[in-house]
Amino acid sequence: MDGPTDLYETDFYAWTRQQADALRALASVRSNLPLDLEHLAEEVEDMGSERYFQVESNLRILLVHLIFMASAPGSSAEQHWRAEARAFRRNAARRATATIVRRLGEDWSTVWRDAVAEAGDRLATYRLKLAPLPGEAPLTPGDLLAETAADVDALVARLLEACAAP
Repeated sequence: MDGPTDLYETDFYAWTRQQADALRALASVRSNLPLDLEHLAEEVEDMGSERYFQVESNLRILLVHLIFMASAPGSSAEQHWRAEARAFRRNAARRATATIVRRLGEDWSTVWRDAVAEAGDRLATYRLKLAPLPGEAPLTPGDLLAETAADVDALVARLLEACAAP
């Protein structure tokens, strides 16, 4: 099993959860240490939550940009959307860990619905229509974080295939 230092280096999110649990366990034995263990546990856990939300936010915004490109192909903003999509993917990939990706899978339906709603709202401000998107996300967090996901046009093609599927 990985030690705390190894886990810190390989999966910061999981490390924060483990350390928060350890601090709470120490608090439960009523240690005489002059530490506010419960609040320390919350703060450590919050650091991990922040990392999770950074990855989730970057992937949601990546999805929004993919939806833009699927909904308005040939738009004058397409090159901008493509560059933004690449940047959000890189930012997410830099911060993602196996534990974060696993948790994202559990929350993915909500992330997808939020991305569709945001894309629809933003496209409407430019009088553009949202593509007929499936109710379930056709791309997973793993799809978006894979090295091959740097090919944004391939991701848009997969999204368009899902739009055309019955």
